[in-house]
Amino acid sequence: MNQTPLMAAARAGNIPLVEALLDKGACRDAADHLGRNAAHLALREAIGNPQFAREALPALWTVLAPLSLDLRIGDRLVRLERHQAEYFLFQSIWSLIPITPVGDLLVLGFTREVIERAWEFLPEAVLPAFRKKRNYISAILARNEVQRDYAYNRHIFKRVGSGVYLLQPDLFLRDSGQDGQWQHWTRAHNLHFLEQHFLARGEILRKVAAIVQPTARATTPAEPPAQSRTFVKTRKVQRSDPPKQASQKTPGEPQKRPSGKEASRSFLKTVNKVQAAKPPVKVVRSKKPPKATKPASEKPPPPDQAQLPLFEESKEPEMQ
Repeated sequence: MNQTPLMAAARAGNIPLVEALLDKGACRDAADHLGRNAAHLALREAIGNPQFAREALPALWTVLAPLSLDLRIGDRLVRLERHQAEYFLFQSIWSLIPITPVGDLLVLGFTREVIERAWEFLPEAVLPAFRKKRNYISAILARNEVQRDYAYNRHIFKRVGSGVYLLQPDLFLRDSGQDGQWQHWTRAHNLHFLEQHFLARGEILRKVAAIVQPTARATTPAEPPAQSRTFVKTRKVQRSDPPKQASQKTPGEPQKRPSGKEASRSFLKTVNKVQAAKPPVKVVRSKKPPKATKPASEKPPPPDQAQLPLFEESKEPEMQ
């Protein structure tokens, strides 16, 4: 199943070996044929083994589980943090696939009862007790359903029956082996591989594949190659206003200069206009001090300590 030494050590609950492999540079994100990493295999082992869940899972989950999980849902990016309930629910479902049959309906489907039984033996250090309650699990599934109208809905699940859920069709995950490129969750879980090796469930798997086909708007369009791009030349937009005609000058004609009398007259007119103009008067609003009752015996302050009146700007224009 393409398991690495880190996955085998995590599944065996060998905590010192897991830490030694991580110190040597073992990759936490490496996945097996079903898209599961070392943290998923440790969680899967703890779901059916109470002793493993109690003794080994807390330490393994601390060093193996990523701090966050990036999803692409349609054209929207969603990040699930490790402290969130949706994060642990998604990781639990991913570790349980493909052995999560709901009757004979869907081999990849899950219900509240499946999650409740899977979380029964998990310790408090990994999953708080209040999140194991039936109403809490139902609320997480309901508020993250595709058709649910909820402000913080992450649209992770699709309800395909009465209480039966699937991961929604437009959900994509990052592929650690392909430089973080997005891939559909059925491809990340290698649904084609399951069809070949689970022959008894082949018909059900094909039904699941038909239900979770991504929509057209969720697929990423391929970018055209650079050689096929055509560059269009742009032209300047002509203005509708007629251009201003420059004053026509006959070459060789000397420019006329005003005489001395005309220059002095224009200067005197400018000075008279400046002197006749009234500058704006600045109004200074003085704050009235609060009325205080003075005792009869209090003496008036000396002249040098009395408050001086405020200065006002002169109304005369400044001479230039």
